[in-house]
Amino acid sequence: MKVVEKLLKSELIGQSTVAKSLMGKAVFEGKIIDETKNTFVLKTKKGRKRLVKTAYVFEFKTAKHIITIEGRHFAKRPHERIKKTKI
Repeated sequence: MKVVEKLLKSELIGQSTVAKSLMGKAVFEGKIIDETKNTFVLKTKKGRKRLVKTAYVFEFKTAKHIITIEGRHFAKRPHERIKKTKI
């Protein structure tokens, strides 16, 4: 659980992620290059893709873990999320 909390409080720009749609079969893999309150912008092999945070589940790989977090947990402004986050 501490790994998840640490990830939620960290800066995500530059992190590699896999985004899986909650509604369908869409899957995007790439690096987060920008973040707003409600969206992530991923740089993928096919270009840039803006994803609504609440519509996706995001997977992050660390040295020891693969962490899957619903996008609703990220749905805050980046500086607000970094300051205070609880699941």
